[in-house]
Amino acid sequence: MNKDKPEYNIVKGTRVKARFLKANNPLSSLAGMQPKVGCQQVEIEGRVEHIRGDAPVNPTSIGLWIRTDDGQEHIVDSKYVYEIVLPN
Repeated sequence: MNKDKPEYNIVKGTRVKARFLKANNPLSSLAGMQPKVGCQQVEIEGRVEHIRGDAPVNPTSIGLWIRTDDGQEHIVDSKYVYEIVLPN
């Protein structure tokens, strides 16, 4: 364990901040015969409602269901969580 950066576990009820890119639908452009996808950066903060991995023993990805304060639910890969908000 690194003494400079403490480690925390994310469990149901943990408040987190996540940042990810959301692709626009439909495609932004077909210029040059290459499909171009526009995207926007999304930042959310909310409480983890559910955690699901793609395998029970050695998951390669872990999804988090995050509910924001306004009631929206986002399914985000755990690698996009950049901060855990600790309770006061």
